[in-house]
Amino acid sequence: MKVYASSMTVKAWILLPQMLISMVSWIQLILSMNRYRGMLRFSRADVWALLLFLHGGLVRWVAALSLTGGTLRFQILSALVGALLSWISFVVVFNAGFILPSHQQLWALVMSLVITALWEVSNRLALQLA
Repeated sequence: MKVYASSMTVKAWILLPQMLISMVSWIQLILSMNRYRGMLRFSRADVWALLLFLHGGLVRWVAALSLTGGTLRFQILSALVGALLSWISFVVVFNAGFILPSHQQLWALVMSLVITALWEVSNRLALQLA
């Protein structure tokens, strides 16, 4: 029982960096797009983007947990959903609302998904070598 509690604690702690990465990514995006107007003065689209980033962090947490306890297919699928949510967040901030993405933005999504899948395969291979 003690080992189970310790394992659950570690899994819960892995969520913290994922949420921090999501929040810092959102702040970086807001600052990069010159959208910061002061504390608590964000547009509705910016707040929705933050919520999407946080949901993406939760899904990436699932992908991180599946590194040791799940299949590679599930790990990649989880990571791709997280990447999709982050990309949607970026497009919402960049377009200043829920506007259909341009063709270039769709190609950026494809590239983001390919990069994410490659990172997940790389992480799994590194874990297998350890």
